[in-house]
Amino acid sequence: MTLEELVAAGPARQVDLIPRLQITGQTLGRMLRSLEERGLVSRSTGINGDGRQILVTITQQGTDLLMQAKRIEATFRALEGQPVEELRADLLTILRTRLPNH
Repeated sequence: MTLEELVAAGPARQVDLIPRLQITGQTLGRMLRSLEERGLVSRSTGINGDGRQILVTITQQGTDLLMQAKRIEATFRALEGQPVEELRADLLTILRTRLPNH
């Protein structure tokens, strides 16, 4: 959801993402740290001279992964009625091989 929000709205201040994603600041912080470690988003501080402001931007790697996930989702929708557990296992395998640090 975070990557989708950043693609739809563009770079955003971290504080502005909290209500849009309907999560707590602490949860968002952990999630962004994880996404940043994987190279999917970047964060920069000092927006408008305020060191407390953090701007979050999706990286090219994040955009590529999101687009791949959307293609996989479309495939799942096209295969409705197929064994769900088998498809889920295939999706997890694909995502694990594509994400850095996995």
